[in-house]
Amino acid sequence: MSRIKGGRLGRATAARIVTLVVSDVPGDRPAFVGSGPTIRNRRDDVTRVVASNGSGIASARAAARRMGLDPVVWSRRADGEAREIGRLFARSAMRLPPGRVLIAGGETTVEMRGRSGRGGRDLEFALGAARELAGAARHIELLAAASDGVDGSSGAAGAFASDTTIRRAAALGLDPEAALTRHDTAPLLARLGDLLVTGPTGTNVGDWAFALPLAGRRASTRLRRL
Repeated sequence: MSRIKGGRLGRATAARIVTLVVSDVPGDRPAFVGSGPTIRNRRDDVTRVVASNGSGIASARAAARRMGLDPVVWSRRADGEAREIGRLFARSAMRLPPGRVLIAGGETTVEMRGRSGRGGRDLEFALGAARELAGAARHIELLAAASDGVDGSSGAAGAFASDTTIRRAAALGLDPEAALTRHDTAPLLARLGDLLVTGPTGTNVGDWAFALPLAGRRASTRLRRL
């Protein structure tokens, strides 16, 4: 079906090829990124992964340490139903002491059930996490976002959530369960002021999630800076 995938573009020339790979594929195998159009397994070719989800996690860990936080990597290959993975991520965050930040990378999925509103997998991750965080004993902030700045049809890169999200939604007469059922999470999170809007970043290395437990009930801006 394609004249360039699977190394075919590379085989169209006798020249030595240098390939610089920006990977959104778990494991970062160059032949799997974009179907590897220049990966032809010739010994004098050079292939380098210059950016990946893993390198983003490494940068986030370094940034956390500069902020005086202790980073804990929950998963480098998070996948599965977004709202469920968000719930499990939040549950792990609830077990961490203040001063640590939980980090995950990967790409979750959303099983569509009926018609869809405006939303995306990271918004469903955040709202699924918020349901779990509603029972937290301390304040916990969370962010789930797409590295390309585009999460589904939401118009946002992702969303913030915390142990107060469900309570604040109820105070505005909003129904998180209905939003998840309709895959219409963007309007609800927009009303709460919890959307992260960056615009397209021009690259894609998957998604990231961060959770920050705090000692008190007062919100912190450190996660937004991270």
